[in-house]
Amino acid sequence: MIPITLANDINTDPGCYVQGGWGWKGSGHLIEQFCVGEEELTLAHDYMNGNMDQDGDVDFIYDVATEVENALNDVLPDDRIASWRDGEFFIMTYCGEAENCQDEECACQY
Repeated sequence: MIPITLANDINTDPGCYVQGGWGWKGSGHLIEQFCVGEEELTLAHDYMNGNMDQDGDVDFIYDVATEVENALNDVLPDDRIASWRDGEFFIMTYCGEAENCQDEECACQY
């Protein structure tokens, strides 16, 4: 399990945290922002600097990014959800009432 803590210096306001312009480095950028484990941070930096075996390590970085997403969702307040959308990573508001939701920025609309 990836250690995620919502300390005062970690922003979890709704918004885009990994923009599409990060391209293939997006998973590493996500790990940089939310991961507190030194091993994962080193792995993200190696990935973003092109210092990884493209056959095995790249799959591993995606697995770590998925773990970060899941861990983040475990600690976010109930009215927020973290998710990738069209190559970008967001923290969005989430009401949980998809059929009745009128908020255009709510994750229910996606």
